[in-house]
Amino acid sequence: MNGVLTYKKTTYLVYAFKALIFFGMSWLIYEKIFLPNQEVGYFDHIKSIVENGSFIYLGLCILLAPINWLFESKKWQLLVDPFQKLDWQKTASAILSGITLGVLTPSRLGEYGGRLLHIKEGNRGKALYAHFMGSLSQNIPIILFGSIASAIYFSHHYPASELLSIGAAFLLMCFTAMLGLVYLQNEDISAKLFNHRWLPSKMREFKPTHYESTTLSQVALLSLVRYLIYVSQYLLLLYYFEINLTFADALVGVLVIFLFQTGLPLPPALSILARAELALIVWSVYDTDHRSILTVPVLLWMINLLIPAIAGSIILLTSNIQKQIENV
Repeated sequence: MNGVLTYKKTTYLVYAFKALIFFGMSWLIYEKIFLPNQEVGYFDHIKSIVENGSFIYLGLCILLAPINWLFESKKWQLLVDPFQKLDWQKTASAILSGITLGVLTPSRLGEYGGRLLHIKEGNRGKALYAHFMGSLSQNIPIILFGSIASAIYFSHHYPASELLSIGAAFLLMCFTAMLGLVYLQNEDISAKLFNHRWLPSKMREFKPTHYESTTLSQVALLSLVRYLIYVSQYLLLLYYFEINLTFADALVGVLVIFLFQTGLPLPPALSILARAELALIVWSVYDTDHRSILTVPVLLWMINLLIPAIAGSIILLTSNIQKQIENV
């Protein structure tokens, strides 16, 4: 009898979870896309550019999005392979589900939950560490190249802060070097990370998965390629909207934007306007069209996160989550 009640309770929780996914995505699309559009006119602006310009830059940007997430799927497959084998279908399903939950939670914390769908219960701690390693590998190039670009940007446009910007860039590069040691699983650093007294006893007993140098190199390369894809997409949209910038200025600005975006402690759903405002600040030193500057990050967010999140929500709503959790 207790087993039946527990099963029914779990079933109701799954239904409630799916309802939250449905209404959350509906709210996201309405309040974060359609309502701001009434004020800024994103869609009308995109339509006017489509009618008067070439599709090639926008087409290339859209084409790069599935390639980007394909590389992320391969990354996840490599990171979980030492403790669990996942086929491409399960890996892609986990990635898309993670994107859906990520866009609805602060700092994309829900992304880990989505990736657990096909992970065995005994491997979930290892999967958390794998997710940490994947995020770390992605943040290293963002901080490294972003710090160099920031030094160039602030020194050129704000000469009074040249020394400060160079100093900040140096500190960021030192921080990147430390992250690199953590990523390479330096034994001394790993021991300090997992043996602090303030950590729960179970976490202190946790043994991180040891990754071969070949795996770490492959994951790092995939992360670098993904970063270059993100940068290329932003540049393609800048050219698509015919924003008056030299390639060097555009590249430096994009790297700076990605650096500061990484530090925004907001869920992607709420950070759309923050990203647009950040773009306005960075490009304010140039003579640019404000509506185009506001539209680029919103369109990029829709291509790279909203569309995959909708696909992930369909997977979550149509899959037997309860059975997946019980059977893995």
